[in-house]
Formats: sequence, C-alpha cells, structure tokens
Amino acid sequence: MEYIRSMDFDELPEVKNLAAMGWDGAALDLNDEGTSILTLGPEAADILAGIGFSLNYVNEESDAMMLLGTDNDMTADWENGVFYDNFRGVWGGIDGNLVYMELSFEGDGYNLYSVPVLLNGEEYNLQTAYDFGTEQWSVLGARQGMDESGMSDKDLRLLQEGDEITTLWYLASASGDDDFEPYTAATITVTADTAFGEMPLPDGSYSMVFEMRDAMDNYAYSDAVTFDCAGGEIITTVYED
Repeated sequence: MEYIRSMDFDELPEVKNLAAMGWDGAALDLNDEGTSILTLGPEAADILAGIGFSLNYVNEESDAMMLLGTDNDMTADWENGVFYDNFRGVWGGIDGNLVYMELSFEGDGYNLYSVPVLLNGEEYNLQTAYDFGTEQWSVLGARQGMDESGMSDKDLRLLQEGDEITTLWYLASASGDDDFEPYTAATITVTADTAFGEMPLPDGSYSMVFEMRDAMDNYAYSDAVTFDCAGGEIITTVYED
C-alpha cells in the first residue's frame, strides 16, 4: 500500500475483465451473406485474450447432440471488435473419419490441436498442427494424459504403420442437461498414407457458440447460431429475442 500511496493512488485502478462486461449470452446478427456476427465494440481488443467457438452436431429427432470440439477459424476485426463466423461445412478428420478436436495452442502462424483417441487400445491424444502459411495439416504424434502420480506425459510418440487408432465421439441428449460421454466410433489402421485434414460434414444441423476468454481465464459465451447443411448448401439461423 505504501507503493500505491507514493503513486498518488488511493486504491488500485479497476481492471476490466469479461465478468464486468455483460457479454455472456451476447446476441448475434446475420448479414445478407448468411454470416453470423458478434459485435462487442473496440473494448474487445483490451478485454479479450482470445476468441474462438465450439461446434455441435444436433439431431432433434433422435434427441442427440455430438460435441465436435473447438477452433478459432473466424474473421476478426479487432479494431472495431466485430467477429464473423467462417463456417464452411467442414471439420477435422483422419483418413476420412470425423474426429473430436480441441484447439490447444494458438501460435504465430500455426495452431495446435488435441484429438483424443484410443491408440492400440490405450488412451492417447493425437497432437495435430495447422500451418497458416502452407495451409497444411500434420500429425506430430501422440501423448498420453496424466499418470497415476499426476505427472503429465511429455514424450511424443510417433505413429507407426500398423498402429490402430480408434476415434472417439462425445455425445449427450439435445434436450437434457446430461454431460457429454465418450463413445468409440471408427477404427483405422495407420499406413504410410495416413493423414489428418479437413473433411465435409454430413448433412444435418450444427450449432456454434462464440467463446470469449480474457487474460484471467474468465469465459463468456454468445447465443448460438445454427447451420443447416444439405446438399452442399448452408442455411444460417441466429436466435432472436
């Protein structure tokens, strides 16, 4: 406090963060091109440490929802605090098999993603990268999670021909509050040509939520935008009060 008094401050200045902005549940707009828009204003550049989205597949007829993961593939106007979705009807997959993937690191010119799988029957996370310069995806290897002592696995295991990878999907009911549970999906055998990349999403309904994060790891979430995909066409719908 002596230091504060020496600076002629009676108290520390208030640090603005997401908790004080009222952006949780922020409404979205829709432009003439069918793009959803989140408008926060110029303050966003000072408040936010990052912004991305989560994506779900929703089947109301079967009351099922599948969490596809998180990404930050969007158009950002940081000067004005306006953010646009860049939904193109594609998602990550390995050898043509759709996966759950989570954005784990935003680097200078590249992103890293974590993809939970079973590798030869054991739980691993594939580490994949997207290079913005080359516009190419790559699989760096696989890591296990924490061991019984709570230590994180730092060794990166390279994939080998003959390895068996079982993809995992995370499912919940669309109408309830139950948590997402993992289910095994497809099993592939690694070959010399095994590759990770974007693949078309199946026809259906997809729900996206913008996720805002500040430097103190506070989060806020927008209203949802829905994309109905059929035959290569995408119809976008935003929630209106």
